[in-house]
Amino acid sequence: DLDAELAQMARAESRSQLVDGLAQLTALLIGSVEEDAHRLELIRQKISDVAGVIPLDSDNLKSAIRYQQLHDLSPQDAMVYAAVIDNLRQFRTDESSCFLNRNSKDFGEPLIFDELRGYRCNLLFSFEKGVDFVRSSLSG
Repeated sequence: DLDAELAQMARAESRSQLVDGLAQLTALLIGSVEEDAHRLELIRQKISDVAGVIPLDSDNLKSAIRYQQLHDLSPQDAMVYAAVIDNLRQFRTDESSCFLNRNSKDFGEPLIFDELRGYRCNLLFSFEKGVDFVRSSLSG
């Protein structure tokens, strides 16, 4: 639609320079969007190469009941926490990890910090801190 409108405007000689400038701007914007989409696709591919889904199973359900009572978590938060702890137990390594969650109200309890720290897992409450953690892990 924009190309058709620009073609109509270009018919008037007095506007030809303006139309040329608008056409260049349009090409620049389209190129920028395409470049951003390409970069996003590369990032998604990199993440999918290393990402995993933490399964929820019957053991998680049983643990969630305990965590719900122990930490006064909602059923949903208790399920998330049980799945994270189970994953940390299964794949325990010497490398540190992080649990990124914006819910500092419920997960900010000292007992939760201590349990996660026992698995070398940092509890982070902001995306920026998560990015910093990943960057420092990759460079160090």
